[in-house]
Amino acid sequence: MKNIIKTTALTLLMTGVAGAQTLINERTTTKKEIFKLTDSEVVVVKTIDHQIHQLVFDPADEGKTNQKLTESPVYVDKKIYIDNNNDGVYDKEVQISYIKEEEEKNQLEYVPTEDGVLITTSNNTSKLINEEGMYEVEIEDLEDVTILVEDISELIID
Repeated sequence: MKNIIKTTALTLLMTGVAGAQTLINERTTTKKEIFKLTDSEVVVVKTIDHQIHQLVFDPADEGKTNQKLTESPVYVDKKIYIDNNNDGVYDKEVQISYIKEEEEKNQLEYVPTEDGVLITTSNNTSKLINEEGMYEVEIEDLEDVTILVEDISELIID
């Protein structure tokens, strides 16, 4: 029994040490925009962009003091909240998740609307995504593009 406890404790400690050596560049940005449709109608859009980029050193520079980084994928998760009736409560949530190959290139092109988002697909056509549900869209240079649309106007938050 003592050996099992020691082995478990040692395994947990070694896992913690190995996990501490991972370098991650994590960034979250929040942007709030107000679109004026008419003199009395406005749409408020809040976008939260969360990106995780694991930093990987070039194996050719192993043992050097200043190692170069190699290209590695960036995992992107965007949450877009839309208030289309100006009541202070967001009515729709659109979650967009995808993987891009480089840090600054290959941005997803979309425009928030009062009902959802307008996305430019690989063949340069636009697709309005506004109905509730989960969508998969093919976009050049981006992998695993998943879009989830949810009506959150009726949700009760305690």
